[in-house]
Amino acid sequence: MEIRLRLALFLALLMLITPLTPLTSLESVQASPEENGTASPLDILSLAAGSLSEPAIVGDDAGNFHVLWVENQTKLMLATIDSDGAIVNGPQPVSLAGGNVKWSPRIEIDDAGTLHMLWIRDTTSNDCLAYYASNFSSDDPTDGFYNPSEYAYNSVVCKTNFIIDNIANPNLAIDSQGAAHVVWQDKDDPLDTRFGLPGIRYSMMVANWTTHLANSPIFNTLLTPLPSKSTFPEVAITSDDEVVITWQDSRGSMIELVVLLDSSAGMTSEWQDICTLMYGGSDGHGWTSPGLQNIADIAGVSLLETIYGLGDTIPTQANSGNCAGHNTNDRSRSTILTPQVDSGGIRKVHRTMYNGQSQNWGNQQEEWGPGTTWACLSWMDAQGNIGNAANPPTQYDHRWNPNASKIVIPISDEGPKVGDPAQQSDDVQSIDESHDACVN
Repeated sequence: MEIRLRLALFLALLMLITPLTPLTSLESVQASPEENGTASPLDILSLAAGSLSEPAIVGDDAGNFHVLWVENQTKLMLATIDSDGAIVNGPQPVSLAGGNVKWSPRIEIDDAGTLHMLWIRDTTSNDCLAYYASNFSSDDPTDGFYNPSEYAYNSVVCKTNFIIDNIANPNLAIDSQGAAHVVWQDKDDPLDTRFGLPGIRYSMMVANWTTHLANSPIFNTLLTPLPSKSTFPEVAITSDDEVVITWQDSRGSMIELVVLLDSSAGMTSEWQDICTLMYGGSDGHGWTSPGLQNIADIAGVSLLETIYGLGDTIPTQANSGNCAGHNTNDRSRSTILTPQVDSGGIRKVHRTMYNGQSQNWGNQQEEWGPGTTWACLSWMDAQGNIGNAANPPTQYDHRWNPNASKIVIPISDEGPKVGDPAQQSDDVQSIDESHDACVN
């Protein structure tokens, strides 16, 4: 997780004075004089006694601000500050938060003045999304902790921490009845339908002041069942208590894959495997795939794909099995792929790029390092032209769709430059060159 070291917290208050001129007036409106307001930050020094990270803030009806943050990675701290920047209460550790590692604190307040807090905490084997509702006025500040007598606490959800960022980016909003609506992104995939991609989940939490537990009338609901990458959820509540959730989603996006395959004699099974993966079917050894094109269609993603045989060669296995019907027996296309024409099929790489020059010699069937350089240099010519307007360095270049995310996948069982033996100086140079070509 990202740790930001801050020894002071700056609270910027911008007080805007409403002009007395009627809204229907056509007279010019003057800015308020500087003495009627300030946009200067109020420096609240020594708020944290160590590293302060991810501060969250909410204001109440009395004009105070409640600030929540993580201190030294393990303490969840709360402070109340008035509109003049004076510390009214705290900083105090939140007693129920414990001493484990925590991150992503969030805080909201409802119409009754109840504080609602959310954070992720790390346990021995799980990451848990913790929810805490409390009546701020019932706290006794003399005990050194934020430990109010009126509170409700519970985990929204706990997931194994063996998966990095299994729970991430939580947010919450509070409705007029004081119920908390919680959203977060989550990689949990019990039905194995999302291919490890993060999805958006939702839960409703309601405080029980008698049992001091937070109940969950709506528990851990997946909002994104399709295999799309769904991240950064936000939640809002309308005046009618309608819950509105938005997030970033890969649906509607476009991805272009260029696969560079070693076309030497030892790569028969790899050709069959990549065709099975790309076009669907069975590889004849018990492994089946619906095909990346079908998966992308279900997820609402436009997938553009081309399989290239290195060395200006398409081996015989490209005419059988799941490869059958996709072999064009041709070199690269002269126009880009589009969602309407989304498959380039199986083609031949006529030239590769090494040491800044086009390689025109014979057997390049294992030249996947220079082949990757060729694929990435095909993206843009020396004048900055891309797509159908580009004129990159060789006679036959791949025409990338300018609006797609671009992925190059080289596959071989040999070294990147002339095959085995690998780890020679020209192998290292070809990898460095292909890396720089793709990054640039």
